[in-house]
Amino acid sequence: MRTLDNFFSSYLDSIEAEAQERSKLSDSLATEVADELKTAEKKKEDVWKKHNQFAAKLLADRDKIYSDRNKAKQKYDEECGEVESYRQKQASASNDRHAERAAKAYAQQTAEMYNSKNMYLISLAIANRAKRRFYQQDLPMIEDALRDLWQTTLQRLLTLFSQSHSLSLTTARKSQSHIEASQSALAHVDLTADQALFIEHNIRAWQEPADEEFKPCQAYYDTPELSLEPDPKVLLQNRLSKARAKLVEIRPIVESKQREISGLQNLVQAYSKNAALGNSDEVAENLLESLRQVTALANNQMALETEIEIISATLGDDEGTQQPHDFKSTSFTIPTTCSHCQSSIWGLSRQGKTCRRCGITVHAKCEMKVPADCAAVAGDLRRRSSQLARTNSTKSRASHTHTNSLDRIPTSPTYAASTHSTQSPTLAERPPAKVLYSFEATSPFELSVQEGDQVFLEEDDDGSGWVKIAKGDARGLVPASYVELAALAAAGQQEAAGSVQGSGRYVRALYDYAAQGADELSLTEGVVVELTALGDGYAEGWSEGILHGHQGIFPSSYVEQA
Repeated sequence: MRTLDNFFSSYLDSIEAEAQERSKLSDSLATEVADELKTAEKKKEDVWKKHNQFAAKLLADRDKIYSDRNKAKQKYDEECGEVESYRQKQASASNDRHAERAAKAYAQQTAEMYNSKNMYLISLAIANRAKRRFYQQDLPMIEDALRDLWQTTLQRLLTLFSQSHSLSLTTARKSQSHIEASQSALAHVDLTADQALFIEHNIRAWQEPADEEFKPCQAYYDTPELSLEPDPKVLLQNRLSKARAKLVEIRPIVESKQREISGLQNLVQAYSKNAALGNSDEVAENLLESLRQVTALANNQMALETEIEIISATLGDDEGTQQPHDFKSTSFTIPTTCSHCQSSIWGLSRQGKTCRRCGITVHAKCEMKVPADCAAVAGDLRRRSSQLARTNSTKSRASHTHTNSLDRIPTSPTYAASTHSTQSPTLAERPPAKVLYSFEATSPFELSVQEGDQVFLEEDDDGSGWVKIAKGDARGLVPASYVELAALAAAGQQEAAGSVQGSGRYVRALYDYAAQGADELSLTEGVVVELTALGDGYAEGWSEGILHGHQGIFPSSYVEQA
């Protein structure tokens, strides 16, 4: 077989026979062959190391994607367990005065669980795509590059040996017969046959791993489809918008690199055929560096295209208003409320985000959960704030109208007004109610009221979070959480009078706080509140106390031990 191994055998035999005749040739061989061979060896070793480093990076990138997938799965399992915990809390508080808050917490946790599920499915799809790309594109590319490296190494070795033989022919004519025999063996080395021999001795059985499939968690059974509940849908719409923007940026770069690679491949072929053009190793190194760069970019492009494909297929035409906010990192010097989750934004620096155009503030974690409906003008902003308040009111009262808050769909005031009966109930049928908080109407269907106003309830909450009331001859809609039936208020006061019991522990308010519901206490800076038996263990971030004979809850971060 005409391989490099056979050639070496013939060559060594020739060298042994010519030992004495080649003493004068040794200096020439040392300078013109041996030194060049060492230089070539060092260059090839450097290239080989870079190949190994690049292969290790591909493995690390693939393993990182797998790790992200596993973390997303773990996060999803944890959130599922939390959903069950909140469900049990809601069930235990079904007859409690704080059932509304328990229902709201359960709905929010369910949304978080669906967000985690969506991230898990996206990570799963990206991991599967990355796996296929690794085994179908990246790994074969590295193998081809190593094969080309071996071929150029062999070519370089053959060139050096030819140079050695040329020196031998000019300085040792007596050994010409031996040199010609070795030269003949050298000329018949078959690179293809040598590579086939290498493959034959190193080939191993291999099969591409199967795609990873969705695994529902044990605590919460679910299906392998992206969740389209309202809050998770917003997150998907925002991720879709950002992925498309990134894809628009990365595609021209990938196309430019691919054109660059095509040109370098032509140069490598030209330099290999004509050594007079220059050093082919430098061109080959430039080609390999471009291949490494375009591979990393193509992997990012693959992940973006996968995410866009999955989310687009799930959302269909329902991609939202696609008017994204322009958020920037912001530090707040005073307690600030997140426009999305309605909780306080805390921290030492850059605690949250502020939209440069419309000015809303959110947690950094809530940035992707805010609908892409930025209102740049003041009128649009006021209408958006009104809609956000109505949505929050709907979530806080959903447990009164349905046992499963996930099935609620908020109804706009306009629609609610159009569906109400045109016949108003009689005075005897209208229960009296008291306004808890002032409200300013923002549409013809709404009614402005002041705190403490006595009104009559004409139409109860139909699930939209709004009720229709009468104040004199005027009628209109107000948020359901802004009014309280007189009978319920009296019953609540009697219940509070018989059940209020302090613990002897007191806290002092650090900031003013306005109650957001009938079960909360309003605080003023410096006021002292006595904690109940539950105290600061009422719920995460909330404490329960007694102030002026009234029992209610308030944020734990707004008080300190007195």
